Amino acid sequence: MGDKRDTIASALQAVPWLASAEPAILLDIGVGARVSPVQHKQTLAHGGRAIDHLIVIAQGQIELSLSSAVGKRRVVGILGPGQVFGLIAAIDGSAVIHDAEANGPGAVVLVPRACLLQ
Repeated sequence: MGDKRDTIASALQAVPWLASAEPAILLDIGVGARVSPVQHKQTLAHGGRAIDHLIVIAQGQIELSLSSAVGKRRVVGILGPGQVFGLIAAIDGSAVIHDAEANGPGAVVLVPRACLLQ
């Protein structure tokens, strides 16, 4: 159990805008978070759909892409450790713009909306 808590704390501390937060704030944010291992090509979010958690990349890379109406996929970015995906959508319940897919094996920390809003 401590191992997962350490992974969550390390992942949150690696996010630049959380790095200077008080330890108690990080603890509050991380209390409901969970570590999720990801496999290569695993889809974490679909563009146009709402998500109820912030995705913090702990290990590996997440590829962001857009798909056209005819199914052509265009990669628009790659996120790595210390970066996040879906902050606005996680806070206000809106849809994410991009598809998010694991670009190799790794791990993400999923922080529920409720933890972000407290």
